[in-house]
Amino acid sequence: MKKLLLSVFVLILVTCKKDDNPSIPEAEIPEVDNPEGLLVVYNILSNGNLEVVKDDYTTYTAANESYQKDQDKHFEMWELVKDIFPEYYLNSLSVLHIFSAVASENQYTAYVNFDDDRSKMTLGLAVDFAYFSLFDAQKYFTTTIIHELAHVISFHPNQYNSTPCDSPFGDENECLKEDAYSRLFASEFWTDLFDDYVNQELDVFYNNNIAQFLNIYSALSPDEDFAEIFKQFIVIDPAPTGTTIPEKKIRFLHAIPALVDLRASLRDRLTENGTLFLSSVVE
Repeated sequence: MKKLLLSVFVLILVTCKKDDNPSIPEAEIPEVDNPEGLLVVYNILSNGNLEVVKDDYTTYTAANESYQKDQDKHFEMWELVKDIFPEYYLNSLSVLHIFSAVASENQYTAYVNFDDDRSKMTLGLAVDFAYFSLFDAQKYFTTTIIHELAHVISFHPNQYNSTPCDSPFGDENECLKEDAYSRLFASEFWTDLFDDYVNQELDVFYNNNIAQFLNIYSALSPDEDFAEIFKQFIVIDPAPTGTTIPEKKIRFLHAIPALVDLRASLRDRLTENGTLFLSSVVE
């Protein structure tokens, strides 16, 4: 079964809906046959270059047609991914989707999906999100890529074995290893939440456990919680010393040596003139 992980951020540029514009009659809105808002699909070659697979998706708007044709923007986005992803995890990516957040059915800004054996991972990036003003002017696109890196890390084949186990750590086909990052994280912070998580609507679950999370998106699943905390773990320095649950979650990642090494390497690559160019994204 194909798995899909989505990054959804509530930003002004992705909150437009077709009925927000009363001047356009409903009958004039075209029937969308591209719910993902895809503009271009690339294969990621072994040398890190991109090869066009399909670049003739229906765009419906002049803005998206421009984004579709502007390969320089696609390549600039991809170069930032290569700057952020360690080579080991970069090599896990096989396909790159360039899409429009506004045109996508659920207005995603990025996503990762993968095939059954996790041998092929697809990274999706919203070009209109990356270029909302100047390229990544407020570094939200950079921190989104860091969030997606967390998904690639936690859903990498090296985190799983082929032994069946029960939810939430696996199914009849595979199971998270006992030392898998997301399993360690969920075992520490989600054990008492699983029943409510399964049986309650998101808003109810979040409001009942609001102190546990950075934001409502973190409450979507243990995987999204891990990815949001990982983003903070990379950006914030030094490690927080407070007593809130999100701060404890960040410190938890600081206790995993392999992630600490990855953090140091990534921060080195994202440093300009001795200063990390990302602003704090603590919520």
